[in-house]
Amino acid sequence: MLHALVAEAVQTTEETHGAGLPSPYVFATIAFCVLAALLIVTMGFKSVGTRH
Repeated sequence: MLHALVAEAVQTTEETHGAGLPSPYVFATIAFCVLAALLIVTMGFKSVGTRH
């Protein structure tokens, strides 16, 4: 019985793996945009500590 449950879980996982996910290029583009935005925000606060 346990073997049947494990086999069913593996089959379900294989069927749904990657279903509905965008391509890796989309993830890379989103990651690049997020990192660029964080860099811009960081540079915006670069000289705040030296102000009087």
